[in-house]
Amino acid sequence: MNHHDQHISERSRIVALHDEGLSNRAIAGRLGVSLPTVRKWIRRWQETGNLNDLERRPRSRVTSREEDERIIQAAVAQPFINAAAITTDLGLEVSNTTVRRRLHAAGLHHRVPAMKEHLTDVHRNTSYSLFIVRLAFAQEHVTKDIGFWERTVFSDEKTFSSSNHGRIHLWRRDSTRYDRSNIYEEARSGRVTLNVWGYMTLYGVGDVFPIEGRFTAQKYIQLLEESFLPSL
Repeated sequence: MNHHDQHISERSRIVALHDEGLSNRAIAGRLGVSLPTVRKWIRRWQETGNLNDLERRPRSRVTSREEDERIIQAAVAQPFINAAAITTDLGLEVSNTTVRRRLHAAGLHHRVPAMKEHLTDVHRNTSYSLFIVRLAFAQEHVTKDIGFWERTVFSDEKTFSSSNHGRIHLWRRDSTRYDRSNIYEEARSGRVTLNVWGYMTLYGVGDVFPIEGRFTAQKYIQLLEESFLPSL
């Protein structure tokens, strides 16, 4: 028996027990349903002789097609805007939930963005130059044997810094996480929490060493002699 037939059977039993003279409260107790449910179906039977669900009328849309397009355009133009701001900026008399529904229907979903450090044109040019250097290194050493890589060490410095914002979200379509417009770029806050230097070899990741203050040439030599070589 499907759900519809089960509902009709239950409602028929309510009417039958009522015809037998049972009180509404007694019917509710015997069938394990609420008192308002018993009253509803007895009244429906008396008024219409029908125990089927009434046909539901589709809800009228509270936004026009033009408003829907404006909502979508606002999120595409400013991916990091939230639903409340869209509602306010467009002067819409709808709930934030409605705005979210329109965006979801357009394939725009609320996601956590990819975070990248803010890069200037100088940074990008420098990064490209480094890429060329690294590519040249790889091409030069691609034929080296295992003995060469056993004697090779890769090292780098990393600064971990805190951010000055809470959790960030944006509206975007699927498979667009790394589109330029969907990446949240942040400048370093200046509140550095930790500066470290580390290395790795063919055999795995080596130790990581904290760096206090500016990483000068003198400090680097000291780190290599006193920390790196014993660790290696």
